[in-house]
Amino acid sequence: MPMRNKVRWMVFPPLILIALLSLKFVYGGGFFRWTSICEVCGAEQNTTEILWLFPWHRFKDTPLSEFVRREDIQGVHTHQWLFCQGGGNGILCALGSAHNLLSIVQDQSTQRFLGAVKRFKGPEEARVWLQKFLEPKQSDNLRSFFHPEQDDIKDKQSFNGWLEAQTLNWKEFQQENQVMTTNLNKK
Repeated sequence: MPMRNKVRWMVFPPLILIALLSLKFVYGGGFFRWTSICEVCGAEQNTTEILWLFPWHRFKDTPLSEFVRREDIQGVHTHQWLFCQGGGNGILCALGSAHNLLSIVQDQSTQRFLGAVKRFKGPEEARVWLQKFLEPKQSDNLRSFFHPEQDDIKDKQSFNGWLEAQTLNWKEFQQENQVMTTNLNKK
């Protein structure tokens, strides 16, 4: 086989592969984008993956993660990312178990609550509450019970009274929820 034919056979297949990948990229999307939240501090990571080969990550502080860092509630840590939501490359809407955390990390009342806990109960207690708020299975329900207004946290006594009442309501809610779940499982 002449040298010219060998070169054609060496160059031609990679060119076809590049052309096919280009068509896939231009017409088939080729992108998948998703958002993750760190379950330790509430930071956000946005990822774009091109053709399942080239992930590009962009880290972003959320109001909650800025607050956590500023107040030194959570020390230095390795981010532990939970999938929230994503889409692309033929997938319209993918929801992860942590999709409800997107609203938690933006919510001012979460910061107000954690600040009051730190001020009146200490940093360890604030860290415990932060982890509860960043637990996907209970975060939305927690936020609906533990969202203090400014009047609820005037001083230690008023905050402790409010927290005690809300904790009692939370425990009652959990018990009712458990009973309903048990009844549904029996059917």
